[in-house]
Amino acid sequence: MNLEFLLTLLKLKRKEGIEPQIILLSAVIGNLNGLERWLGGRLLLNTERPVPLNEGIIKSNGNFRYIESDSGEEKTINLFSPQYRKGTGQDVIIPLVQKLVDEGKNVIVFRETKSEAQACAMYLSNNLDLAPASEAIKMLPQRDPSTSTQKLRHVLNKGIAFHISDLDPDERSVIEEQFRNKESGLRVIAATTTLAMGVNTPTEAVIISGLTHPGSVPYSISEYKNIIGRAGRLGLAQRGYSYLVSLTSFAEHTYWQDYVLGKPEDLKSNFVSKETDCRSLVLKVLSASKSQVGMNQDRIIAFLEESFGAYQEKIKYDRWDWNQNDIFDALTELIQHKLIKLDEEGYFHTTTIGRIAGESSLEVESIIRIINVLNQIPPDQLSSPVLLGITQLSKELEQVYMPINRRSVYKEPHTWNDAINKQQVPQQLINAFSKYSKDNIESTSKSKKQLHACFGYQICNW
Repeated sequence: MNLEFLLTLLKLKRKEGIEPQIILLSAVIGNLNGLERWLGGRLLLNTERPVPLNEGIIKSNGNFRYIESDSGEEKTINLFSPQYRKGTGQDVIIPLVQKLVDEGKNVIVFRETKSEAQACAMYLSNNLDLAPASEAIKMLPQRDPSTSTQKLRHVLNKGIAFHISDLDPDERSVIEEQFRNKESGLRVIAATTTLAMGVNTPTEAVIISGLTHPGSVPYSISEYKNIIGRAGRLGLAQRGYSYLVSLTSFAEHTYWQDYVLGKPEDLKSNFVSKETDCRSLVLKVLSASKSQVGMNQDRIIAFLEESFGAYQEKIKYDRWDWNQNDIFDALTELIQHKLIKLDEEGYFHTTTIGRIAGESSLEVESIIRIINVLNQIPPDQLSSPVLLGITQLSKELEQVYMPINRRSVYKEPHTWNDAINKQQVPQQLINAFSKYSKDNIESTSKSKKQLHACFGYQICNW
C-alpha cells in the first residue's frame, strides 16, 4: 500500500509540470495488469534465462524429476541410492549435497526456519568430509561470541556455513563474500529465505526443503521462483540446478503442479483490497497534501481515483467509482480519534499526531490502539517495559511470527502472563493485549513478544 501511494504521488506530479523518471525493476513477476500503462511507461520484458536451469523435485529414492529451461523437456534421472536415516529431509539432503560437492558445485540449502537452517549446517558438517573454510574463520569479527557464532565457527571448520538473522550483519557479510569466492573453501550454506531476497549470493545448485513460512503461510510462487533464481548465474556457471525436496507422493504432485509448473502471481493493487483500512489511505492523502486550505472529501476521492487500484477496477468494470460512504466513515472515525479536524469551510486537516501517523508506515488501527492505551496509563508508569509492551499492540507486529504451543490452554498463557506481571506492567496494558486480540493465543503471543523485547533491551543495556 505504501509503495502504491508513493507511485501515485509521483504520477500526480505530472499535473504540476514535474516529470519524474521512474524505472521499475523485477526479476520474478506475473502479469503486470496494466501497471506500465497506468504510469505511462513502456514494458521491457525478457523471459529468456541466460544460463539454463534444471528445475524439479528430488525424491527420497534419489530420483530427480526436472524440466530443462532451455529445451522444455521433462526428464527423470537417479542421483543417489536411498539412505534411510531419520525418515526426514536429511535422508535426501545429505547424499544430494555430497554428490553436488563431489562434482565441484557450490550449494545453498534453504530451510523454513532459523533453527532448521542451523541444524542442517550441523548435520551436514558431521556427515560431509570437507576441508575447513579457514579464510572465513579468520575474517569473522573478534568479539565475545554468541551461541550462534560459536556454532558458526564449528561448522566453518568443516567447510559449511549457515546464514540466519541471529548472526550479526558483519558475520553474514563474511559468509556471503567467502561463498562468492571460489577459492575460499566455503562450499555449502544452509539458510533461510533471507538469503534469497536481494542478497547477491549466486550458486550453482539450490536445494529447498519446505515451502511454508513460520505461521503456516505457504511460499508464493514468486518467492519460490526467486529462490531458485540463485542457481546458475551468468559468467559463474554453465547451468543451474534446483532441487525441491519431496518425501511423499502427495508433496511430489503438489510441488510439481503448483510450484515447478506454476507461474508467478499477477500484480494487483492493495488499495482496493478488502484487507486495506480506508482510514489509512485517507490519512496518508491528507498528510501528503501541501495545501494550506486542506482538502475536502471530493479532492480526497479524486486523489484515490488516480491510484493503480482505481485504474485496475475501471478496466475490469468499464466504469468504477470510489465508495463515498467508505470515505465518509473513514473521515468520521479519524475525527473521533483526533487524527484530523474539519474546519468551518468543510476542509479536512491533519492534527500534529495525525500528520506524524500519516507520514509513517503504520496502519491507522495501530496508531489508534497506541493512543488509546497511552491515554489510560499515568505518565509516571511509562517505563521501558511498558513502552515495549505498547508497541506489541500494533497491527504490524501482529504479523511477526512468534512460536507458541496452540494446544496449551493453561500452562503457556499463565506462564507468560505471570512473567508480565513481574515486569510491573500496568493492568491497562494487559487488558489491551486481550482487547486487541482475536483469541487467547494471539493475546499470549503479545505477552511473549513483549517479554522477549524486554530481555533484548536489557541485554543491550548490559
